[in-house]
Amino acid sequence: MTGKDMDVVRFWHFHCTECGFGDFELGHLAEAHDVHCTICLMETGKHIRLRRWEADESETVADKAKARRAA
Repeated sequence: MTGKDMDVVRFWHFHCTECGFGDFELGHLAEAHDVHCTICLMETGKHIRLRRWEADESETVADKAKARRAA
């Protein structure tokens, strides 16, 4: 095991398939321990698993928002 196999991904982009909220709307990336949607848990009491994908360390939510607006 070398390289990527040993790396720990610290931050994730995320999107809830149930309510639609994600890092773009909330303004922050998820951490490794964030696996359920906080919005759905607070509003409905359901544990909805987030759809997550690895965030590039140099990329921020603000950068992503600018890219969306430009498109």
